[in-house]
Amino acid sequence: MKKLPDVPDSADSKDAWLWAKFIASESEEEMAELAKQNESIEQGRQILVKLSAEENAEYQAFIADLQERDYISSMDGAREEGLAEGKRDGARLMKADGMEFALIEKYTGLSREEIEEL
Repeated sequence: MKKLPDVPDSADSKDAWLWAKFIASESEEEMAELAKQNESIEQGRQILVKLSAEENAEYQAFIADLQERDYISSMDGAREEGLAEGKRDGARLMKADGMEFALIEKYTGLSREEIEEL
């Protein structure tokens, strides 16, 4: 990054220089120090702080929403897996008891091929 020239003599030039220095700041501490020297820069700094806080809150809400959706998705997947396993277990018992494949298909929703594999 280019270094800014020394502080100019005129008040208008000094304000512009402070703003340029503020924009080029690499830390919050540096921004705060510059804001102490100019009221409009302090107002700008406060706006940046507020926007940053709002952006962070929005990001945190987004992350929380993603986590909730991920949890729901994993629970749905586990539920579906459990139901499928329950159907296979039931079909296995029905097959072991000698029940007709057509009835096992009807009650479990499994195909004949799936039942034969059990």
